[in-house]
This record gives sequence, structure tokens and C-alpha cells, in this order.
Amino acid sequence: MLNSVNTPFYIESLLIINPQLGFVQSPVLLNPPIENACVNQKFTDNPDAYDADGDSLYFRLIPPKQAYNTDVAQYTTPHNFTLDPNTGEITWNVPTTVAIYNFAFEVEAYRDKQLVGYVERDLQIIVIDCQFDHPPVLQALHDTCIEAGTNYNYVIPIKATDPDRPDTLHLTASGGPFLQAIRPAKLINNPAIGVDSVKALFEWEVDCSHIRKEPYTVVFKVVDHDSLSDIENMRIRVVGPEPRNLTATPAGNSVILNWKIPICMGPVGYFIYRRSDSSTWAHATCEIGVPGYTGYQLIDTITSLNTFTFTDDNHGHELSPGIKYCYLVTAVYLNAGQ
Repeated sequence: MLNSVNTPFYIESLLIINPQLGFVQSPVLLNPPIENACVNQKFTDNPDAYDADGDSLYFRLIPPKQAYNTDVAQYTTPHNFTLDPNTGEITWNVPTTVAIYNFAFEVEAYRDKQLVGYVERDLQIIVIDCQFDHPPVLQALHDTCIEAGTNYNYVIPIKATDPDRPDTLHLTASGGPFLQAIRPAKLINNPAIGVDSVKALFEWEVDCSHIRKEPYTVVFKVVDHDSLSDIENMRIRVVGPEPRNLTATPAGNSVILNWKIPICMGPVGYFIYRRSDSSTWAHATCEIGVPGYTGYQLIDTITSLNTFTFTDDNHGHELSPGIKYCYLVTAVYLNAGQ
């Protein structure tokens, strides 16, 4: 950009008030907007966006603005600078010139595929000549899935090291799990401090209130004494427990299904699936619902909270004798789509 000293700084947010969509809050960005990077070394970052409503978030790069509907004059984005639209992870591979850079991006929130708002952020990256200094390195992490209501305490060790010794490291964590009103996650310790290497434990006792459609993002960040950093983000999906003890009892040309309420007292309904002939299909990790390729078909939906039985008579046309039928019942949770 030209004449940066005299260029105004401008960002904006949008919140759409729609009574049909219910209560809406803007997503918040939990990581600071100023970072250091090394010339000729790969840079990664993540704004750690969290939406308390559980809305879907989408990230996209935009030109920085200097006024309403006015982009910064003659702004150009360096090569090999990318933003993952689903996770918000920023990658610059690699900065080649010592300078101060500014990038802007927008975080859009969607509910039922409708835009409910967005927030904009300007990110400043200060690229320095690190010479023989290198950023610390966090161990790789993997996304996971947790079933709520099983008294499950998710614990995972976090470790970071630094190639330049000796060097003091600070390891921190942020994200939606730490902001929960009931049983929030914790990092033992936060921050964790070590020389040359540092270790911590991420711990989250998952509760029924944590069930939601969108995964939670946790961002771990390690910083050395020169403010060089590395990040790793992990997505945790909390799914609702299944209905328990499903039974199917033949009754003439119909079948009576009975089940017990899931461990979490939160379903707003149930989906009833049927398949002709038996099946060995089972859910994969983090898979919810019943995919069409399994041969199961959705035959009815129950919206009563206190109904735990269903009679399948093929909608009054009766079932065919001599055919083996297989059934699945899934619970639907509010704002979870499960």
C-alpha cells in the first residue's frame, strides 16, 4: 500500500436482526491481531474465532478498508498467503522481505444457511530478520469427536520444543471450550513455561450442555523470548448420545419399536429409519445421522419430547410378510442437527 502513515484505519461488523432466526451474537476473535514472523520461514496463525450461538463460520480474505465501501488505495497481497475458509488458519509460505504487513479478513456467521452477520479484522504481521533464530515447534494435533453424557474427561498432552537452545517458551491455549459456563476446559498450566521445551495438559470434562452442530476450535500457541511463535489448532465435535435399548417387536403386519431416553435429557425429537434385510453398517468416528448409501430410509420423524415408542405399519399399508426389517432410531438435539 502507498502512504500508509496517512491512511485511515477502518473495520466494520454486521449483525442481522431477524426474529425468525432468534437470538444472535457476533463471533469473537480470541487471538490478538499483531504477530511476528521470520523472513524466509513459514508463518502460521489462527484468529481463534468462537461463536457462542454455534453458528457456522466462514473465513475469507478481503482488501483492507480505509472508509466505508472504500478499499485501501493500491493495496496488494503478497504471494503464497492463504486463509483456510473453514478453520481460519493463516499460512504464509514464505515472507521474503523484512517489513510490516497488513492483511484483512472477514468472519461470516451462518444459521440455517442464512447470513446472520460478520466481523472484520485487520491483522498486522511484523516480518523481521531472525538470522539464526527459529520459531518454536508445537507437536501435531488431530481433530476428535466426543460423545456427551458419558462422564468422559478428555485429556491430551501438549508439547512444544525450540530448535534454538537455550530459549524460554510460553505455551497457552484459547477457544470455545474454555468459555463454557458449565465445566469449561482447562490447560494445566496456562501459561505453561519451560526452557527449550514445554509441556501442558489440555483437559475437558464434556457435559450435555456442550452438544452442538459445529465443532469447537482450540488453538494452542507457543512463543519464545523473541516473540516468535507457532500454533496448532484442534477441532472437537461434541455429539449427543444415542437412544438406548432399542427393541423391535413384531405385531401382525407391523413392528413396534421401543427405546429409552438418551443419557442427555436434551433431544427435541427422533428420526426413525428402516431397511429391508439386516445390515452390518456402523457409524464411523464423528459420523452422525444415517447416510443414504447404507440402505436405510427415513420413514418418520417424532417431534414429541416424551415419546419413546413407534409403530411401523408402513403408513397404514402394512409391512410385507416374510421380509426381515432392520431399524435405527437417532436423537435430534436442539441446534445440533444430530
